[in-house]
Amino acid sequence: SASVTSAIGSQVLWVEGDVRDAGETRLTLALRTVGRRDFGESTWNGETLTLAGGDIRFVTERVRSRSRTAWAVSLIAAGSVAIVYSIARAAGQASGGSGRPDPTPP
Repeated sequence: SASVTSAIGSQVLWVEGDVRDAGETRLTLALRTVGRRDFGESTWNGETLTLAGGDIRFVTERVRSRSRTAWAVSLIAAGSVAIVYSIARAAGQASGGSGRPDPTPP
């Protein structure tokens, strides 16, 4: 906490961000969130922070599930198609005809 005070403030418990560079003795992050003792969390906009190896107690990684992402994309796509079809059908655009009413017989 003390070694990053000048860069991101005091009382830092943890940081969260995207790894921009990693070496044997350092880790550079684009910050998203900083957690502080008694102050809660603060949001950052990708500002860069380089941590020395001695400043890091542990590292965790979040990995998105490919199968869950594929399911979500499929459901969103199917829902979008259904909504567009429903709107087109309600407007008379998807009835299979020209969208105009049938002419009245003479």
